[in-house]
Amino acid sequence: MSTLLSSTFTSANKEYIQNALRTWYKIPLVTDIAFDAVKQAAVLIFLIRLAVVYLVGQRKLAENMENSGLVGWRKGMR
Repeated sequence: MSTLLSSTFTSANKEYIQNALRTWYKIPLVTDIAFDAVKQAAVLIFLIRLAVVYLVGQRKLAENMENSGLVGWRKGMR
């Protein structure tokens, strides 16, 4: 996914994205700041999905370690 993100925001696509901002959102003066804002929004959307996957995975990992039986094994050794 990160390669798709980096290939989308190459300098070759910069003019295309700026033109899309001009026509879709009717912004007359689109500068590099608008292009950077679009890049930052795309990165935020990309990172939100990673954060959700991390949080779900972290919860499952903690539950699996808690239920792994290692604590029961130590109690059985006494």
